[in-house]
Amino acid sequence: MIEADKHFDPTPGSFCGRCGVTAHCPVMAQALVPVEVLAPATREQAEKAASLLLTLQNLEKELAALLKDWVRENGPIIVGDMTYGPIQVQSYNLDPKLTTETLWEAGLDRDEIWSLLSITKTNLEKGLRKLRRKDLIDLTLSTGTAKVSEKIEFQKLKLQ
Repeated sequence: MIEADKHFDPTPGSFCGRCGVTAHCPVMAQALVPVEVLAPATREQAEKAASLLLTLQNLEKELAALLKDWVRENGPIIVGDMTYGPIQVQSYNLDPKLTTETLWEAGLDRDEIWSLLSITKTNLEKGLRKLRRKDLIDLTLSTGTAKVSEKIEFQKLKLQ
């Protein structure tokens, strides 16, 4: 049935990044056409704007990957007063125990040291899972303050 199909109406979605023909996609081509959706007033306009946004986000990911490869091979690209190219970044993987001991020996007191350290919910969950102590997740999370925020972004529909 798929091979016999001669008509294809692409619909932007989470799969766009896996598509190998986005350069020939009519939806991608339309993303570069001006659309009167800067201030959507109707659901139809909002849906059109959301479709355009999703398409542009997927196009940005693909274009960035291709440009990174080009820059690695040919060097940075100057665009106006900006340059697109590699930047040297240095990061550290610090051992909490060793760092704490070093700061303690340098004269900081315990409260000063604890105020410098932080842990995320994700790191806590990963660490406790690695230790096979998932039973401590809820207990440990109850010692913190939950912060609820709102993000507006695309997410995959949960089909039932």
